[in-house]
Parts: sequence; C-alpha cells; structure tokens
Amino acid sequence: MKEYLYKSLEFIFDKHCAPFYLLNKEEIYERADKYFNEIDVNSKYKLIYVINRLIKDMFGPYDQHTVVTSTEYWDYYDSIPFVIDYLNDGFYICNTRLKDKELLYGKIVKINGISIDDLMIEMDNMTSYANDTLKYARMCYLILNKEHLRCLPSIDENTDFFTFTVLCEDGIERTVSFNELDKMKDVSVNYGFKTRT
Repeated sequence: MKEYLYKSLEFIFDKHCAPFYLLNKEEIYERADKYFNEIDVNSKYKLIYVINRLIKDMFGPYDQHTVVTSTEYWDYYDSIPFVIDYLNDGFYICNTRLKDKELLYGKIVKINGISIDDLMIEMDNMTSYANDTLKYARMCYLILNKEHLRCLPSIDENTDFFTFTVLCEDGIERTVSFNELDKMKDVSVNYGFKTRT
C-alpha cells in the first residue's frame, strides 16, 4: 500500500500548481510515513484517509478543492437518508424518511458505536477548510457519504451497516441502521427547519 501512497503523492506533485506551498517534499514524505504507520493502512479506504490528511497538511486552508475520493463521483441520492446540519453543539437531523421521523431534530451522538466527537477529530484531520462554516458543511457531507465514512480510521471499512445513535428531543437515545439499499431518494417529506432554543 505504501507504494500507492507514494505514487499518489507524485501525481499530486506533478499535477498541482503549487504542491510545496506549506511543506517541502522531504517533510511531506516524513509525514506520509508517520501517518501510514499510525493507522493500519491495508485498503483503499484507509489509504484515502492518509492522502487527504497529507493534502490538508500540504495546503492548509488555501486549497479546499484538492481531495481524493474512493469513487469517480458522489451520488447524493446514494447517501445516508438524512439531511443534517451543524447547530451550536452538534449535528442535528433536519429531514429524514417518514419511518424515521422520531429522529427528526435529534442530535447524532454515535456512528457504529463511535462517539461523534472522536469521528469529528478524524474528519477534521482529513478536511481542508478556511472557516468553521465550511468545516461543518464538509463534515455533514462526510457523515452522509457511506464511502467517506469507510475511510475514517475508527469505522470498519467492511461494514454492511451504518448505525446512527441519535439523542432525540424527548431525551431518549434511539438507533437506526442503514445498509447499501437505504438511499437519500427515500427522503421525501420536507419537515423544514426548526429553531432550537
């Protein structure tokens, strides 16, 4: 896998207009080796995480467009069937499938048993952004994208299900699981946004 990491970096060096904006080549390779050894990089998903982490280090907030993904394109309608937003202290569900309406306006607290706070650290490590608004918008995108969730070190990339634990407005934690057949296109009810007090 390390050879693919190096080939990916060489591709970025060759194609990007300013590949050594914040780090020189030696520093990039040092970090590549460090990150590669920190997590068990044994698949394309974990490799993508490491490459995106390096991209963030290489360009900081100055390049929010260079990113490596696991597929050619992201089909919005293939994502987790929620609409979420970051509001003050966490990610809240703003729209969902009718059968999951008890989760509406609930706060996501875990995904596959992993604390959302821990996952936010991992997402932050691989996400370039210029301000907090962009950071949380990118994280909303990552949380809803099954392929990107698989890239996070804490998530088992071979999982068939993504289980969300949600703290609902009534104070009860509820869980809901999604597999590859659950799609955003199933979200047809528009509940709109609710002002939180």
